Amino acid sequence: GLTMKRYTFNNLSETAREAVTTIVSLMASCGETLIFIDLGTSAWGSLRADIRLVAWVMFSCLIGRAVNVYSAGWMLNSTQPTYPRRPFETNDMHMVWFAGLRGAIAFALSTQFQGPHRQC
Repeated sequence: GLTMKRYTFNNLSETAREAVTTIVSLMASCGETLIFIDLGTSAWGSLRADIRLVAWVMFSCLIGRAVNVYSAGWMLNSTQPTYPRRPFETNDMHMVWFAGLRGAIAFALSTQFQGPHRQC
């Protein structure tokens, strides 16, 4: 399956490579969308907060994450990189900032937890 990319991807034609890349990307996007829908519908069912508070908290989280990622990237780049490390480029920093949304995946997995402490 997907773990065989290392061995099979180079044996595919250019058209097949593009098709596989598109399909896998579509599957990832659909999975991520379903997780965020699950998170959103779970949170709003019991949430008793003002929408301004929710917006302020989300804005604060995005700014706080940006401050941490970009300052850490700047400090990392202020040292001289040695092989095999390369500079932490701006595009990489953007990706790390955006990847902070992985908490939704942890939430989705926790809703499937079976056991005596499921409601905790």
